[in-house]
Amino acid sequence: GVIPFVIGGNFTGSQRAVFRQAMRHWEKHTCVTFLERTDEDSYIVFTYRPCGSGPPP
Repeated sequence: GVIPFVIGGNFTGSQRAVFRQAMRHWEKHTCVTFLERTDEDSYIVFTYRPCGSGPPP
């Protein structure tokens, strides 16, 4: 299947490259294809939320 995606703006260029490398790996070994979202209603958003040793919310 086709998976539309968006990579959040808070990732560095090298982090984005890792995402793309991982997606190519999945595409090579499965029947999944990743495509950057255009106007799809359903899509995946890769986001970054720092986790650490701070107090829970």
